[in-house]
Amino acid sequence: MATPTLLHFGNAQASLALRSTSAAPIMGEVRYNSLMKTFPQEAEELFVATERNAKLRYEGYKKLSEM
Repeated sequence: MATPTLLHFGNAQASLALRSTSAAPIMGEVRYNSLMKTFPQEAEELFVATERNAKLRYEGYKKLSEM
């Protein structure tokens, strides 16, 4: 089973750099791009929290699949 790729938004510069690459397809979506432009600090915190939650969910699902 392949491990999903999770984006890491460690700081604002990294976030801005990822927006312009194909490595961050969500930043091509207006809702994420607008959030980053309008509320960069809040967006950063949300992206970090979302990544953390996704990793926790993934680990939980992985454990369930091994039962």
